Amino acid sequence: RLDWPSVIGNFMLNFGALDLRVLDSLESRLTPETFTKVKVWHLRDRLNLLKQHLSKDGHLKVTRERFERFFERLEPIRELRNHIAHGTIRMALSDDLKTWEITLSLPRDLDGSNSPEARHVTFNELDKAREELGKRMEEFEELDGEWIVDADIRF
Repeated sequence: RLDWPSVIGNFMLNFGALDLRVLDSLESRLTPETFTKVKVWHLRDRLNLLKQHLSKDGHLKVTRERFERFFERLEPIRELRNHIAHGTIRMALSDDLKTWEITLSLPRDLDGSNSPEARHVTFNELDKAREELGKRMEEFEELDGEWIVDADIRF
């Protein structure tokens, strides 16, 4: 049964699993010296490293395009994760006074609930993001496997 705590926890755990999978993929492609530096980077920086590598010659155009779509679809999920992980969560009724939502505000926003950067997320929206994250995890597994066949070039 999903409720607020379980959907948030499941979302965060799955995001961590995707982060680990990206790290594993990079470890298999980087020199040990480079990996030692990269493993402490944020996911966004590691994804940028993947983007840089995929832009080089040696990768099929279709692989590059599929990775680009993956990166684009992952970005809103990554942003939501950052709001959950680094922000303040407040629960309140939405403007319609019928639907519960959480307001996610980052610490730098002093009045978080009214900040333009605050995210207002209903349970259904969060659950949909959780499902979308699962799809992105499957997509990365598939793309990573194709990438190995496409061009196994170390960087």
